[in-house]
Amino acid sequence: MKDILLDANFDLSIKDGDGESRTIHCNSNLSETQILEQLKQEYERVQVDGYSGTITHFGIPTLQPGNGVTLRDSDFIDRKGTYLISDVDIEFSTSSGYSRTVSITKRI
Repeated sequence: MKDILLDANFDLSIKDGDGESRTIHCNSNLSETQILEQLKQEYERVQVDGYSGTITHFGIPTLQPGNGVTLRDSDFIDRKGTYLISDVDIEFSTSSGYSRTVSITKRI
């Protein structure tokens, strides 16, 4: 976490090293310590650790939302792991056959 900014309404903004920012609206009855803890928890929740996006593969093996898929990459060894599948789109085509596009979100 790089920058933490508080304003009078307890709107919190976090900006990571990649320049992406997110604003979180907090309950004004919380102490500054509680607000900062809530901000840290939200930051950890949305922080991508590894890969996210879509992968298109043949129709088999069958994958469903909620399943995990294990990915390995010899170029990025630290990204190796099992990732949560959030969405699956199935396509049938006379030219390319049967395929699935799997959306992965976070490492589990």
